[in-house]
Amino acid sequence: MATLVPIPYSTTGWNTQLDANIAAVNTDVGTRAVDSATVHNTGAETVAGVKTFTSAPVVPANSWPIGATNGLQAALDAKQTSYPRTTTAVTTATIAAAAQATATIPVGNEYILAKIQVDKAARIRVYATIAQRTADASRGSTDPTGDHGVMFEYTSTGAETFTLPPAITCSNFESSINAPILIDNTGSTAQAITVTFTYKRIE
Repeated sequence: MATLVPIPYSTTGWNTQLDANIAAVNTDVGTRAVDSATVHNTGAETVAGVKTFTSAPVVPANSWPIGATNGLQAALDAKQTSYPRTTTAVTTATIAAAAQATATIPVGNEYILAKIQVDKAARIRVYATIAQRTADASRGSTDPTGDHGVMFEYTSTGAETFTLPPAITCSNFESSINAPILIDNTGSTAQAITVTFTYKRIE
């Protein structure tokens, strides 16, 4: 704030001091913002232009509807994709009788398995991870134990379609959408085997 010098009535050169005081006031006022062009602490105001903050602003909860936040609704919609129920299949190379083959099937990281179709006699096992598939590969007809990761197991005597009553939710913890499966040829001759899933992807 400008410092003004008092001017006694009898002072000689009072007009010079008055001019100096006026100049000081003008200088001080000239550096101050115009009230109508200033953002205030309270009151409703419209602020134009892009404002960049070096720290995140703090606002009351539920301050903005989703629609007013640029890009947020689209991002949420993308995360909430609804996948239709569909089918996917995998066919092995020729597997010798009583031998097995590993494969993967693209069903997602979380999915609901509703039906399985096998075109030949086979034992089908679906796993959460490749490591669990490897650990379980030599298991016979006994039930799995421990952290086995077996999501589903089915043995067909030939070409069969089996609808699960009810459908089951399965997890695939691999980094891709391809779930690990193990296919045993339970037939008496070498054969390629096709497995078809009817499923609904969740994630």
